[in-house]
Amino acid sequence: MASLTKGDLANKVAAKTGVTQATANAVITAALETIRESLMIGDEVRLMHFGTFSVQFSAARIGTNPKTKEKVHIPAKHRARFSASKELTAALPKVQEVPS
Repeated sequence: MASLTKGDLANKVAAKTGVTQATANAVITAALETIRESLMIGDEVRLMHFGTFSVQFSAARIGTNPKTKEKVHIPAKHRARFSASKELTAALPKVQEVPS
């Protein structure tokens, strides 16, 4: 499966909108920075027909190292979370079940 880099995204946006690649890259960078800044202050970012970015708190817990089976303390932290919209989820290709 191929991945799309920020540069690739800027190229596609530039081609679709008729702006320069530099302008598309600047807009994408500004949008990503704005999303990051909003999450940093605890705000949710909702993009209609795409999805929602939010901050989720994960409490401290005890985990297990799978190699050594040793108990490990995992500290509490905040995580960035993305929840796809119904429209985005519906647009994704359907998985074909593999017969067992």
